[in-house]
Amino acid sequence: SDISAFHFEIKPPWHRSILAYSIYGILVILFFGGLILFVKNRLLLIRRKENSRHQKELQARERAFQHKAAFTEKEIVKLKNEKLMAEMIHRDKELANQTMGIIKKNKFLIKLKEEIRLVLNGTEDSCVVTKLTMLSCRIDKEVDAKNQNRIFETYFDEVHEEFFKRLNEKFPGITPKEKRLCAYIRMNISTKEISSLLNISVRGVEVSRYRLRKKLGLSRDVNLGVFMSGI
Repeated sequence: SDISAFHFEIKPPWHRSILAYSIYGILVILFFGGLILFVKNRLLLIRRKENSRHQKELQARERAFQHKAAFTEKEIVKLKNEKLMAEMIHRDKELANQTMGIIKKNKFLIKLKEEIRLVLNGTEDSCVVTKLTMLSCRIDKEVDAKNQNRIFETYFDEVHEEFFKRLNEKFPGITPKEKRLCAYIRMNISTKEISSLLNISVRGVEVSRYRLRKKLGLSRDVNLGVFMSGI
C-alpha cells in the first residue's frame, strides 16, 4: 500500500524551555548581584566598624592627652603659685628686716640725741652748743616716723597689691598703728617680732590684737592671720 507520513514535533519540558532558561539567567544575575551587594555591604559594615573603633581610639587618646595636658597645666600653675608664694614670703621677710633695721636705727639715733642733750646741759661753749644743736636737728630729720610709715606702706603695697587701700575701704575707722599691725599679721610675723617693730611689749601687742579683732567684728573662732590674707 502507499506509504503515509505524519509529521510532529516534541517540545522540550518546561524546565528546558526558552522562558525557563531566561528565568535561570535572571536568577543567576540576581544571585551574583545580590552576592556582590552583600559582600559590598559587609565590607562597608566592617569599614564602618573599623572607623568607629579607630575614632574611639583617637577620642580616648585625645582625652588622655587632654587629661595629661590639664594635669601638666595644673602642675605648672601649682609650681608658679609656690614660686610666687616663696617670693612673697621672701619679700615679706626682707620688708620686715628692713623695717627692723629702720627701727633699730631710730632707737640708736634717739639714744644718741639723748646723749647729745646731756652734753648740751653740761657745756657752756657756744661753738659746741651750736654744732651739737645742728647735729640734734639732723637726727630729728632722720628720725621721721611718718616718713618711715609712708615708706613701709609703699613697699608693703608693692608686695601685697594695695592692701591698705582695700583695708581702708572695708574698715574706714582703722588707725595708722592698727593698719601696720594688720600688715605685720598678714606678713605672718610673730608677736615678739611685732613688739620690736611697734616698739611695744609683747603684752601690748596682744592687747592691740584683741582691740583690732573687736574693731573688725571678728569672733574668737576666726583666725586673724587668715582673715588678713583674704583682704
